[in-house]
Amino acid sequence: MSKIRFFLSSPPDTAAEAARAGEVSLMAYRVGRSFRLVRAPGPDVRASVMDVDCSALTGYGPHLCLAAELTRECRRMGCSGISLDLPRPTPQLTALCALLDEEAARQGLRLFVPERYALACPGAAIRLPAQNFSGTYDGRLEALARRWGPERLAPELERVRLDFALPARTGLGSALPWGEPGPEGAFYSPELRANYRTSLRAGRAHLVLWDDTRTLREKITIAVSLGITHFFLYYPHFKDILPEITP
Repeated sequence: MSKIRFFLSSPPDTAAEAARAGEVSLMAYRVGRSFRLVRAPGPDVRASVMDVDCSALTGYGPHLCLAAELTRECRRMGCSGISLDLPRPTPQLTALCALLDEEAARQGLRLFVPERYALACPGAAIRLPAQNFSGTYDGRLEALARRWGPERLAPELERVRLDFALPARTGLGSALPWGEPGPEGAFYSPELRANYRTSLRAGRAHLVLWDDTRTLREKITIAVSLGITHFFLYYPHFKDILPEITP
């Protein structure tokens, strides 16, 4: 099996600290409607992945110039990969990602894209969001590994703390204040690989889900057993437990 790699996603202000703990995915880049790559202020830190916010990108612009700018900065930083946070696909964005996929492969770089761009970028890895509560955790990963191949999957890990007002028809919960919920009334869900508890507030049932070191280690173990070897962790939320969950 390939080496297991944990990319520590970090904004510029914690990137130097994260670099002392492991491989950094530097959250310092943005591409908007101007079609230019912008970097947030901060010291140069050796990173493994450029994490680029493309949420405002429309795809209308000079594709070749942007692909060249991204790969040039990637080489300057000594990175081995580029991760794109992209909005919903359009024909223009799909064409841009396909071009960047080809260029990254030509230069020996790894591209990471959301699953909805996977068909357009056959050489890219697929970055999977952490908050996915459709079905079971194991079943979801197994289905994705069968569809795309485990070598293409790169799950995000998150210390989930969410409150759902039931029935949660949208599957979207409200983020809880930072700090783990107490153990009172806590249960463990093997289907979600998460802790939970229920309560009644203002006459309405609520479900609280959260992760701890045990559930995070389980999620990593399940993924690795399927052949998945790349993970993204948001460093500021993991730095206090990082040695406990990463080999």
